[in-house]
This record gives sequence, C-alpha cells and structure tokens, in this order.
Amino acid sequence: MSALTAAIEGALSGVTVLAAPAEGEELFGPHKDIPVSVLAPTPGLLALHSRLLGVLTEAGACFEKAEYVGSGYRPHVTITPQRRLQRGEVVVVGSVSLVDLEPGEDTHQRGVLATIPLDRA
Repeated sequence: MSALTAAIEGALSGVTVLAAPAEGEELFGPHKDIPVSVLAPTPGLLALHSRLLGVLTEAGACFEKAEYVGSGYRPHVTITPQRRLQRGEVVVVGSVSLVDLEPGEDTHQRGVLATIPLDRA
C-alpha cells in the first residue's frame, strides 16, 4: 500500500456511505463537450471532498485545474451511452478511488490505483 493510499484511508476513517440526488445535466470540459449529470452538493459530499483535498494537499499534490477543487468543486457523474442518471435519481457513494488520469502518459485511459470503501453505518 502506498503512503498516499494509507493517508486517504486514515482520512476516510469514520466517513459513512453518502447519497446525493442528480440535479440535471450540463456539458463539462474545456470544450463543453462532456455530458455529465450534476449531483446536489450535499454537506456529506462537500465534507468528503474537503477531507480528500486536505490529504492530497498535504501530500504535495499539484492540481493542474485548481479552479475545479475546493470552492470550485462540482460533484458529477459522466454520462455514457450505457448509463444516464435521471433528475432526482439518487447516487450512493460507497467508496473512493485513487485514479491515475494518464497512466503511461495515455490521456485516453484511466488507471485505478486503489479503491477505499466508506464505512457502512
């Protein structure tokens, strides 16, 4: 287990499974061409984001798009041809994954480095 994964696990200790409803759809990305379902920014989701941001900042993370973290964070789910959330549909967040967005410098792939389950209260 990496030191970062261990730090994330520690920060998530006591955090329980969260739920958030879909509020609608928008286009994200630099060209506004990535369809997403925007989730309600519930207190639980925002607190989870804040905890993770703290761990990553402490670990020396450099955020390429800093405007999307902290106060700029907007919880969302990418829409795919196989799955689209309906307005009001509730998403259950039961884990956090640490993802390499450019494994081997391939910008079209993602690599899951670790998945940490949230507590089931």
